[in-house]
Amino acid sequence: MTKLVQYDFSIDNLVTVQAPEGTDPETLREEALLKVWNLMKDDCIEVVFEKIVGGSV
Repeated sequence: MTKLVQYDFSIDNLVTVQAPEGTDPETLREEALLKVWNLMKDDCIEVVFEKIVGGSV
C-alpha cells in the first residue's frame, strides 16, 4: 500500500480593488475573489510549494 502525504502550497498574489474611502473591506471580498479567479484562468497566479506533511523529502 502506498503511503499518502500532504503537499502544501501557498498562493502568493496581491489583488487590488478600488472603492470609495471608508468602504468596509469585507464588502469587497467577492470582487477580490473574482480577480483571483481571473488570475487563475489566465495562468497568472503564483503557486509556491511550501512543505510535505506526514513524510520525508
